[in-house]
Amino acid sequence: GALSTRLWNLLRIRRHLTATEAAETLVDTGDNFNAQTKRIGALLAAWAKYAPKVVSAAKKREAGGRIRYILELDIGRWPPPSRPLEVHPREFARMQEVPQRFRKTAQKGIAP
Repeated sequence: GALSTRLWNLLRIRRHLTATEAAETLVDTGDNFNAQTKRIGALLAAWAKYAPKVVSAAKKREAGGRIRYILELDIGRWPPPSRPLEVHPREFARMQEVPQRFRKTAQKGIAP
């Protein structure tokens, strides 16, 4: 959603950051800071896991045990995949249609 896009754009600007630094910039005053920091950290970790050529985690931790994430490759305005088998929007044009035999069948009474 909006948080992942805002976080991605912040990482593109700064080139490296921790979850706490990102939360200090992105979290609104009415939001739960700790919960949002965990959510931001989870997004950064997912990007480092599922798109390691795009985002990587630093080898050494920062003071206080924080992990610094580094932008390795700027892939444009949309964030990298954060889940397995997720497709980045720039890959949509190259995708092939799923064959009919692999699609879920429509339930009775529901038009496809």
